[in-house]
Amino acid sequence: MDRSPPFPGVDSEGAPIAETEAEVSAFWDWFARSVTIDSYGRPMVVYRGEYGELDRVPVLSTRLGSLSFGDRETALSYAHHPNRAGDALPCPRVHAAYLAIRTPIVNQPDDPFIELTTLGTVLGRDNAVRIATKFAMWVMQTSPWANGEIRARSVEEFLDADPRGLERLYVQAFPLFDDPEEVARLKDAGFDGAIYGGAGANAGEIEYRLFDATAAGRVRSVGNVA
Repeated sequence: MDRSPPFPGVDSEGAPIAETEAEVSAFWDWFARSVTIDSYGRPMVVYRGEYGELDRVPVLSTRLGSLSFGDRETALSYAHHPNRAGDALPCPRVHAAYLAIRTPIVNQPDDPFIELTTLGTVLGRDNAVRIATKFAMWVMQTSPWANGEIRARSVEEFLDADPRGLERLYVQAFPLFDDPEEVARLKDAGFDGAIYGGAGANAGEIEYRLFDATAAGRVRSVGNVA
């Protein structure tokens, strides 16, 4: 890879990637082919909010199937207001990181949904049907059901009546990437993450999912945000 100027030596926030040319070159050896770059080809700086005793919880830990990253404001919100009601909040903090995501299952920054046919293409139709059934609650909250276009009482009923109906179905992306079993299947299929539009607290923003924490580099703490 040609690392001569104007190959980026700064990240998406304009900060130097490293102090020396050799360190910048080493960074791009690691980051090569990552799709988490901005329109100028600079590595995106993304943020993750965490909490927990520092001597008990490793950096970049999760109970879910994958690690989520996004903008700084969302990370700050999560550090103070986690999804699990009742969790104690010792040491809320935010980390900034670069993500070496090379083969995302989806790269659709503006779309918070994933088509079932996309999953069928990479996992097979039987798995796509299984996922549609497993995440039926999220499938049935999408527009075709909400608008009355589909009147079936369940995903199973709909697909039994129309075997080709899978082409009409889609699902919120985040529950799929929260699920350890489904993320393990995607990893086995050769995928290392996902990029899609946020929903809920980060609606309108981009959410990045990392399937393996070792693909996060140059992690730095923005600090304790208590």
